[in-house]
Order: sequence, then structure tokens, then C-alpha cells
Amino acid sequence: MDVIRSVIAILFGSYVAWAVLSEAVEHLRGRSRLIGTTALVVERADASSRPGTVRRSTVFRVTTEDGRTFDVVSSAVTFPGPRVGSRIPVRYAPEQPWKAERTGVIAFKLWMTPPVAALGAFLVVEGVRGLL
Repeated sequence: MDVIRSVIAILFGSYVAWAVLSEAVEHLRGRSRLIGTTALVVERADASSRPGTVRRSTVFRVTTEDGRTFDVVSSAVTFPGPRVGSRIPVRYAPEQPWKAERTGVIAFKLWMTPPVAALGAFLVVEGVRGLL
């Protein structure tokens, strides 16, 4: 049974470290071409993950420099979140404006990269130690 736990720890830790680091590297590589603007909060998308709980994501409308508009659901789940009708700072890549994100969410993800990557590395190390 220890072998199975060790293999699961190695696989899960590798996935966690890879996922968080690849997203951070992708963002940092394209950071220079991101366009900053403000977006209008148009609604809150509610989702229930289990009975008695409500998860709320902000839906905001981004208008690109060439006048196209996109309604984007933030990857962050917040409660209560920004008010409908308010303006929030966002950043987007010109070739993918439908992937715009709130500036604070981007900063939070980058801030969380080192500890989450360290957790993934810890799981890998512990998994390897369990196999030895």
C-alpha cells in the first residue's frame, strides 16, 4: 500500500508543480504584450458546488482597442465580489481578449505560484522517499 501512496504522491505533486509553473511562465512570457484597461461588471455568475453553498464569479465586459466586446467570466470565485455596474481593472492579450482577467486575480496567482509549486515538489520528494 505504501508503494501506491508514493506513486500517487509523485504523480499528483508533479501535476500540481507543472500546472502552476506552466501558467506562471505563460503569463510572464506574454506580460509585455498585455493590454491593461477597465471592464464593466455586468453580472455575477452563481454556481452551487454542494447544497447550501454558493460560489460567485464576476462576469465583466471588456472592450478591446479595436472596439470588439467580450463578456468574460473571471477564474476567481469571490463572495460577494465587485458590484454589478462597477468598473474593474483587467489585462488581456490582444490575440485572446476573451481570456481577459482581473488584475488582482493575476497578481494573486503569481503570488501563490511559489508556495503551491513548493507543495508539489514536497509531494514528489516524499513520494520518492516512500519508494526508497
